[in-house]
Amino acid sequence: MSLYVQIVDTSTGASLGPNEVGEIRIRHQYQMAGYLGDPKATAETFDEDRFFKTGDLGYITQDQVLYLTGRIKALIKFRNMQVRNVRKLCAIMPIF
Repeated sequence: MSLYVQIVDTSTGASLGPNEVGEIRIRHQYQMAGYLGDPKATAETFDEDRFFKTGDLGYITQDQVLYLTGRIKALIKFRNMQVRNVRKLCAIMPIF
């Protein structure tokens, strides 16, 4: 499985270099194509190169180690709920 990770500037979308903090975007061969019947939501979720906009902030080191440093927004959407507290989200998520 191929997984591509990109760090981009949150204002311009330009790729950033090692140790520069920006939005983490990912792309892999099994990701969804978009939201059925909702091109606006698809455009807000994926960039023009089909990278998924995670909303997470972080950076990649010279050794290709990914570090998470925060979130762009404190809000996480989960099953039609808007959750501000990650611990609360973990408490309501089903365990498989």
